[in-house]
Amino acid sequence: MGHSLRCLGGSGRLLPFSGSSEGSSSRARRQVRRERAVSRGDDRVPEHLFGGKREEAREQATYVLGKDPKNLDALALLGDSATTSEDVDATIRRLEAARAELGDRAKIYLTLGVLYLRKGDLPKAERAFQDAIAREPKSVEAHSLLGSFYLSKRDVVQAEREFKAAADLAPMGSLARLKLADFYLLAQKPDEAKRMLLEMTQKAPDFLPAWRLLAEIALRERNYDESSKALQTLLKKNPSDVEGHLLLGRLRLAKGETSEAIQEFQQVLKVEPGHAVARYQLALAQIQAGNVQQAKGDLKEAIAVAPNYTEAVLRLAELNIQTGAIARTGEIGGSEGRIRGRPDLGTQLRGAGR
Repeated sequence: MGHSLRCLGGSGRLLPFSGSSEGSSSRARRQVRRERAVSRGDDRVPEHLFGGKREEAREQATYVLGKDPKNLDALALLGDSATTSEDVDATIRRLEAARAELGDRAKIYLTLGVLYLRKGDLPKAERAFQDAIAREPKSVEAHSLLGSFYLSKRDVVQAEREFKAAADLAPMGSLARLKLADFYLLAQKPDEAKRMLLEMTQKAPDFLPAWRLLAEIALRERNYDESSKALQTLLKKNPSDVEGHLLLGRLRLAKGETSEAIQEFQQVLKVEPGHAVARYQLALAQIQAGNVQQAKGDLKEAIAVAPNYTEAVLRLAELNIQTGAIARTGEIGGSEGRIRGRPDLGTQLRGAGR
């Protein structure tokens, strides 16, 4: 299954399958870590921003545990914020010891599952998530986390089963149902995804993420009228919706309405100056408008915010080649180390972002 689901507006809900050599343990850790953020309603927090708050979160958890050593929420936060192997092992021991007093509660096993992923112990992680479900069969978070775990292992059958279980237990307007729609897109079942999303917009019309994803799907299918209708509804309900304006900018750009697209991306950046995806899309619009130098500046800003933003790095390198900057100075916008020495660079640059 080679289909790759792009993050909507830069905010990943499901990680795509890829052809990389990344191990299943690493994929599982990233997928479940993001899933826990989603379960808290924080589906737009980028991975690099979450990582920057770990030390602060760990300090807060340690402070609470100093006053209440068996505080389950603090123990879970301690587990989420563990970074070093010593932190992970210490938190596992602490959770195991707390089970005697706190009882066999699902939340303990969910946290243990995340920690075992950090250790790279996939069998224990899977067992911990299953134990959480055994103790709380109607836990939306437990089923969703286990679904993400299976998805990271490319076990789509079991992933679908868990995502369905989570969706069936969740309200109509919920991230769990949105995640199942995302899964159907990833599994190349767009009709199933659209069926779910249409039901969500009918029965829970104020759940805005469903409108966003409908607009995204229509945009990808080049059904611009349907995408526009979904975005009109979304922005009527919330005129300041950042991701809605980002999607509207992409729609304008796809239709060749360059000036209007630039205005939409700039509006997003006024609200969120560090929005790397909006900055990248603004660069694409500037290229379409013939403003190459402005586009290069925007790409550099996108890379400064998200150094591993591959599309931005390659697009900047492509512009530098086209304008002769690399031939003169070897410049790749400060990102040459990420693509130097790759024999397939020319091919990738020619195909990047198209």
